[in-house]
Amino acid sequence: LSLFLFQWIKEKPPSMTQWYRETFKVFLMEHLNAILKGNNVFFYNIWQPLLYYILSDLVDLLQKGRLHLAFTNKS
Repeated sequence: LSLFLFQWIKEKPPSMTQWYRETFKVFLMEHLNAILKGNNVFFYNIWQPLLYYILSDLVDLLQKGRLHLAFTNKS
């Protein structure tokens, strides 16, 4: 969420690297929360479509030989 708040007034949208980084921060917190509350099935039902999309995007990056570019630290 903070990524989008900081980027909303800029001409360029967040990079895929930034988007992945922020999304996985939320993902990890949501996953921990689901584990603590015993809501794993609900968690996976919500996150599964995004995980499939991200997995296919990462496979595309691997096939293009650009995985190292997707996860470089751009602060």
